[in-house]
Amino acid sequence: MIKAGVGRSNNPDAIKAGAEACRIALDKVGNKADLIVVFSTVAYDQKKMLAGVRSVSKEVLLVGCSDSGEITGEGPVSKHVAAMALSSDTISFTVGVGEGTDKDSHKAGVMAAKEVKKKAEGEISLFTMLLDGLAENGAAAVRGVQEVFGKNFPIIGGSAGDDFLFQKTYEYCNDQVLTNAVVGIGFSGKFSFGAGVRHGWEPIGLPMKVTKAKGGKLIEVNNRPALSIYEDYFGKKAEELIKEPIARMAYTYPLGMSVEGSPELLIRDVVIATKKGEITCAAEIPEGSEIRL
Repeated sequence: MIKAGVGRSNNPDAIKAGAEACRIALDKVGNKADLIVVFSTVAYDQKKMLAGVRSVSKEVLLVGCSDSGEITGEGPVSKHVAAMALSSDTISFTVGVGEGTDKDSHKAGVMAAKEVKKKAEGEISLFTMLLDGLAENGAAAVRGVQEVFGKNFPIIGGSAGDDFLFQKTYEYCNDQVLTNAVVGIGFSGKFSFGAGVRHGWEPIGLPMKVTKAKGGKLIEVNNRPALSIYEDYFGKKAEELIKEPIARMAYTYPLGMSVEGSPELLIRDVVIATKKGEITCAAEIPEGSEIRL
């Protein structure tokens, strides 16, 4: 059996907001939890917010990350902190951390997965990961986890946000506020689960070929600077797209990559652009790939 309780707060005081959200969540599970999950706006001082949560959760295992909006059963909001308390007599939770996602996301994924596998008392059946939103290659972090648990092992998760500032994101593990990290949670025990994903985006414009790329960096498309994709479509000069974080515009017009055997394009979010006309995405787009807006 599993019980879940959710709370949220937008108290202007970061410590009080964290405490309020956690207290509401815990109240709904009888003040007994095995895992606390926290998502928070970066408008709060991250250490103070987490200290508020911990003042209520005490030593209960805790994971989470900063975000760009919060979704609970009450609906979507922004500039809040949201907490979920999970209590179960059939599931055990194990947490691991991998650092250095800004330099080697694959290695960080391996580190988090190995720590979870080593610390787990039972066999892990499901792995959840919370990744720094500015990691050099999010897909590489997933492959790192797969290297430890297997290519077809069930993995689900997401990336941290920072209210669409695209400057710095944060990950939480117990009392720690981290950055450039991936937090992994292993689920073991007797339970059933399901996972599904669809994005709903529709392709526009003509297909383009990636002629030069390295990791998450898109350098040339159709033998032209990658940034020309957005220059051509939006009629803006490269200087304008660089001055304001391109991601603020591009998250409503991401790039889609054709994947063999999939009816949907694989979405790649654009994070930053450079004066050279290069684009950095949240995960890699290999050379030779066909992409569309």
